[in-house]
Amino acid sequence: MSRISFKGQFAGQAVTACVVWALIVLLHTGRSQGAEPTLVIENARVIVGNGEVKLNVNIVITGDRIKSIGTKTVPVDAKKIDAQGMTVMPGLIDTHVHLLVGASSKGGQATRKYFENVLPKKLKKFLHNGVTTIKSTADPIDLILPLRKQLQARELPGPRLLVVGPAFTSTGGHPAVSICRSNPWCRQQMCAEVDDSVSAIKAVRELVERKVDAIKIVYDGNRSGRTKLPLPVMESIIAEAHKNGLRVTVHTGTQQDALDAIGVGADGLEHGVFLGQVVGKELGNLMQKRGTFYVPTLTVWNTYGGAKRVQNQRPT
Repeated sequence: MSRISFKGQFAGQAVTACVVWALIVLLHTGRSQGAEPTLVIENARVIVGNGEVKLNVNIVITGDRIKSIGTKTVPVDAKKIDAQGMTVMPGLIDTHVHLLVGASSKGGQATRKYFENVLPKKLKKFLHNGVTTIKSTADPIDLILPLRKQLQARELPGPRLLVVGPAFTSTGGHPAVSICRSNPWCRQQMCAEVDDSVSAIKAVRELVERKVDAIKIVYDGNRSGRTKLPLPVMESIIAEAHKNGLRVTVHTGTQQDALDAIGVGADGLEHGVFLGQVVGKELGNLMQKRGTFYVPTLTVWNTYGGAKRVQNQRPT
């Protein structure tokens, strides 16, 4: 059985409405009655996790688990939704999100106002568009952790939220002197500025205590007045995170940045190579060998090279 994690929108808004309603039934009706209800989504076009497409099938869900997908007879007493002409698929995952970064650059007061008045609508929009999990890649730590708790407790409708906490960077590095320039609150909340292994390890342990889901490092500098995290410090951060069971993803800019990060144990790359071009197959081969995951963030690629550059990128 698979834990239920799907939203559909290949057939337009009706699909999303169908599955959102289904999720509400599962999470709230069952709880209020103290029993595990059965819901059947009938006559659906289903795209399963491996890309296989199933036509005119029934999805039988008990509690929060998908029991079966097929053409078998469904329970008579189950709640039913007719999904004829609609598509259901696994929930989408957005692995690089800054929920509060626009407001955070303006300070704490602006961020809290945004948090209260705008963010709830934004979270609902994720669900409306079929996104059921998001990874926050550096948002104000004292706001994003309580938000994760609210979402986990279903006090707010929204996707699952994975949190990295502040981004590790060198003193004077990105985003401390870029997004958070002239804004001490933003800098303190979104950045873990470290220049040596001792302070870096201490900062990792503090985030472990706060139960973040992963660690993020910014390894991109020596341009536009930005400093760059020393390679041995990045290695210490990754080693300490791994000791505590946390994966580490690294914001990189150049091909050498990416090679350095993977070389000292990074589990993933954010952006990859957006400063310059990928040359040869060394990076691709190393990523394949190490099992490194990659978050391409095409909006960043577009910013640094235009739509044509994004369009022309091909895996090696």
